[in-house]
Amino acid sequence: MYFFLITFFFLLLFLNSYTKHLIWDEVAFLSNAKILIGETNYREDWFRPPMLSFLIGSSWFITGKNIVVAKTIVILLTTFCLWIFYKLTSTYFSNKSASVLTGLFAISYLMLYWGFRIYSDIPSLSFLILTFYWLKKEKPVNAGLAMAISFLFRFLSSIFLLAIGISLVFAKISKKKKFRMIQKFALGFLIPTSIWAAFNLAYYGDPIFQFKQNIITAARWTAPFTEPTWLQLINLGLVLNFLFPFMMIGFVLFLKQKKEWYDNIPYLYLIIFIVVHFFLINLKDMRYWLGILPWLYFWVWNGFQVAWKWKKVWLYKLSILLIICSSIIFPLWKLSEAFEVESICWSVLDQSINYIQPRVNSNDRIISDFWPYFGFFTNASISLPEKSIYSAEELERIMEEQKPKYVVIRGGIRGFEEIVEIEQKPILELEKAFSNECATIKVYRYISIS
Repeated sequence: MYFFLITFFFLLLFLNSYTKHLIWDEVAFLSNAKILIGETNYREDWFRPPMLSFLIGSSWFITGKNIVVAKTIVILLTTFCLWIFYKLTSTYFSNKSASVLTGLFAISYLMLYWGFRIYSDIPSLSFLILTFYWLKKEKPVNAGLAMAISFLFRFLSSIFLLAIGISLVFAKISKKKKFRMIQKFALGFLIPTSIWAAFNLAYYGDPIFQFKQNIITAARWTAPFTEPTWLQLINLGLVLNFLFPFMMIGFVLFLKQKKEWYDNIPYLYLIIFIVVHFFLINLKDMRYWLGILPWLYFWVWNGFQVAWKWKKVWLYKLSILLIICSSIIFPLWKLSEAFEVESICWSVLDQSINYIQPRVNSNDRIISDFWPYFGFFTNASISLPEKSIYSAEELERIMEEQKPKYVVIRGGIRGFEEIVEIEQKPILELEKAFSNECATIKVYRYISIS
């Protein structure tokens, strides 16, 4: 297993070298990390979970600002995620089965694509799995500590905490044991979160300010991108594809086989997960399935084992074929497709950043509809929209109030088409345009008429 983990670590390093483009949230977390080394021109720390940026920023004290260092930290956490997944599954299956299952989980499309991205999903997931592992080992203090760290990586992991709470309430164990377990879990949870709450109280005047702002901001900024609920079902089908039938078999049969109170947690978590991601969160991103992916693969393997017990040779061969298709062919196809799109579509963004960088300083301001990139890659002040996009009226008002040096607008993206009407006004002068088949980015110099 250790050889596999080391190999996987270097595989992610290779994939990272293959695509050098940063995705939206990556530059946001990196911008927050810059705060720790004294660069505060742009920040989103008032609503984003602090743990990932804190780890990266702390490492930059030693190495200096370095994206490769940040990526390596995430890859290490992804490798840790696989290790703790193996430790957990080996308590349910044989070591050999746990090794194969961990391998399937590792080479899934979501793990390969997001395993080196500076996103908090997989780091948070690592400690969710660790939380469940410690609960199974009856070490609630450790479980509470792991749950708190997961929460500080990604606030949305609190729905797993809710699943734990409901499971404990209905657990068929003595009241004394239940009370002691809650006490110890709460103690572990409060050790790191009390430090976070104290910071929020001192800095913002509210002990859970970042958590509340995360909910408010997500609701406000994702509103223009409301997507249909059924899209997440399609995403699930793409995540599991040929493995889906085995997941359903394993899901049902393990539900009948579960013996301990903590075995209810994944099922409650799935229910809450579906309610939140299908009906409350407007964006239906495939990435969100990472939050429950370990348990989906756990049920897949349980389904495989049940199917193989039927001792049908054709079924055994079919399942092997489906594993190959789902776990090797599909991820490779999706990765090659995603990397090809990135190499084309993100190149125009790189060109605009390279153009802007030497032309601004700390006294300048930039208004853009992809603001985090200029927040991280320049030292200029950055304006944020009131929602996730600028309306034409809002953009014009902000320009008049803040008088930026540059206004950078990206065309060809849903929701920004109406802004083109401002091009005809004398307050903007087109200085440079970058274009490809994905989008056109126009760099305007603002001309004050007052």
